[in-house]
Amino acid sequence: MKLSSYIGKRLFLMLIVMFGVSTIVFFITHIIPADPVGAILGGNAPIELVDKMRHELGLDKPIPLQFVDYLVGIAHGDFGVSLKTNRPVLKDIEDFFPATLELTIVSMIFATLVGVILGILSAVYRNRAIDHFSRIFSILGVSMPVFWLGLLLLLLFYYKLGWLPGAGRKSLFIFPHRITGLLLLDSVITGDWQAFWDGLRHIILPAFVLGYASAASIARIMRASMLDVLRQDFIRTAKSKGLSKRIVIYRHAVKNALIPVVTIIGLSFGSLLSGAVLTETIFGWPGLGRYIVNALLVLDYPAVTGGTLFIAFVYSLANLIVDISYAALDPRMRV
Repeated sequence: MKLSSYIGKRLFLMLIVMFGVSTIVFFITHIIPADPVGAILGGNAPIELVDKMRHELGLDKPIPLQFVDYLVGIAHGDFGVSLKTNRPVLKDIEDFFPATLELTIVSMIFATLVGVILGILSAVYRNRAIDHFSRIFSILGVSMPVFWLGLLLLLLFYYKLGWLPGAGRKSLFIFPHRITGLLLLDSVITGDWQAFWDGLRHIILPAFVLGYASAASIARIMRASMLDVLRQDFIRTAKSKGLSKRIVIYRHAVKNALIPVVTIIGLSFGSLLSGAVLTETIFGWPGLGRYIVNALLVLDYPAVTGGTLFIAFVYSLANLIVDISYAALDPRMRV
């Protein structure tokens, strides 16, 4: 199969996935036995005002007609207007998503560096202290609840020791100039190093909590891949030629062992985006995950569905990029 045909097939499957997600999200939010208009106006609002607002929001239409309007709006890039902020949901996503993206990128950098390094050392020094540490690190990472770890670290490093700040993305009197929406990057571009170090201190704890599970998974996969590569004939051949252990490991073994890890890293990026909901809520991080949670508390249907669909789209896009990259490198993947 040609690469262009493979890409077309994957795009078509991505559209099916997005349609399925949008359908599930719509009906779940609409079968909840609660009235968003009542949540906004209060229980004592005049019935005439309630009926007027329901008509303006289209909530007085039958569910099938609401679903058709919802799909038509999505097809035109319109997620509706948030009932809470009274702004287009797409505009809210544009404001809140950079914070989530920045947190995800920093978490992914941490997870990749720690996971790959631990996996390599664990395989090279098998059954030694570093290998035992890596196993414990991985087991804790994949089994520890995010909310529990986040609260524990806040209690230790913020409340008890006072080494790191608590909730929020920046301190109260820090006002970085917004260019891309990524606080750390904008601070570097404008040379505002006070804002940079302040933002870096704020992002350490949530990035660790969000990236820990991915770092544990990457470490396990890297260790298994390295052990498999180290048993291959070409490694024994390289050793027999008199090459040093360092060259054999880091120039020959690591390069080949990283191939399956690339897939895990790509998929982990999408998982971190969707997993940021809990982390952002715990640390008061002003990102898209917290925006969705706050919208859900007030039954802001357009914000919930729009934010959820956007995260699903980014997750699917990350998977698509990984699949295309693999297909470009290995034609066998296109079959």
